[in-house]
Amino acid sequence: SCLQELITPCFEHGDEGERMIDLAQGPHEGHARIVMEQITPCLQHGDARVRMLTVDIIRNYAQGPHQDLARSAVELITPCLEEVMKSCLQHGSQGVRMEAVRIIRKLSHGPHEGLARIVMELITPCLQHGDLRLRMEGVRIMRDLAHGPHEDLASSAVELMTPCLKEVVKPCLQNEKRGVRLKAFRIMRDLAQGPHEDLARIAVELMTPCLKEVIKPYLKR
Repeated sequence: SCLQELITPCFEHGDEGERMIDLAQGPHEGHARIVMEQITPCLQHGDARVRMLTVDIIRNYAQGPHQDLARSAVELITPCLEEVMKSCLQHGSQGVRMEAVRIIRKLSHGPHEGLARIVMELITPCLQHGDLRLRMEGVRIMRDLAHGPHEDLASSAVELMTPCLKEVVKPCLQNEKRGVRLKAFRIMRDLAQGPHEDLARIAVELMTPCLKEVIKPYLKR
């Protein structure tokens, strides 16, 4: 189809790919259904990044206002979500890995418990990943799930995160890059103000020694 031929090359160019995703978010259900039908074969594309961005487009529909389309979108991405995103999380390029995490985080915010459960399964290994940024993003997504609407998943997220929180976050709070330190600090701040006592206690314990060091440079601006 001409639409699929138009969309597929755009995945190779970040800005164009983002514009195509924006087009897929329009209010017209008829147009949206055509885009989804035409983009579906891209879930089988040979390029892992094309498959991942196709998941992101269909995710928009799964979390969108059109109920019938949302159900179809959930049915489409659920069977292949784990396989597609896992290959991108294990990709040799840090850029692809971080893009995968960004898309997975969007999925963690949705109302669909089945998708959120897959998100948890995908992100759990990231807590032990060799890439520091990926470990921190894993904690960030676990925080979202711990504070989310699905009670069983929230409890599981707390159980998974509690034992490794110090190990994962402490190096981030001591990282040489100010942006990394600030992001880790914000995650801890959210946990410190959250409803889970054990996580809040650990977060306060981690934040307290570096509070002045992290915040002071921003007060001088």
